[in-house]
Amino acid sequence: MFFVVGDDLYPEKPDYECEGEMMVVAGTMLELRVKYPNMNRSELVPSDTNAKRNFVCNVTMEDGQVSPMFFGLGSEPPSARL
Repeated sequence: MFFVVGDDLYPEKPDYECEGEMMVVAGTMLELRVKYPNMNRSELVPSDTNAKRNFVCNVTMEDGQVSPMFFGLGSEPPSARL
């Protein structure tokens, strides 16, 4: 997983130089969604044939950025169906 600005798990002080320890958060993706409900993240979901990356965004950015669009899937992102 990786987190983007607006996600509850986005660090307060991001390490842009990658000099510190990697953040480790215990739990399944579903547990993390419940515990940290404001999501702007990418999740790697394993499957029988290969892994797929889901982008999950349920926050409205205050600086005018637009939310991702999920073409051909209606209004619900694929990751909402985990």
